[in-house]
Amino acid sequence: MLRNDFVNNFSHELKTPIASIQGFAQVLLDRNVSHQEQVEYLNIIVKDSE
Repeated sequence: MLRNDFVNNFSHELKTPIASIQGFAQVLLDRNVSHQEQVEYLNIIVKDSE
């Protein structure tokens, strides 16, 4: 039971930043965003990946 809880918590903690990174990367690929927005989104990607 403890192992299962640990795996579930770890999985959630890993998936959340990955989902954020994926979302911002997708916006950068799909939309025509300003340079300022690109920098903002890239900074979020770097922060979430640390």
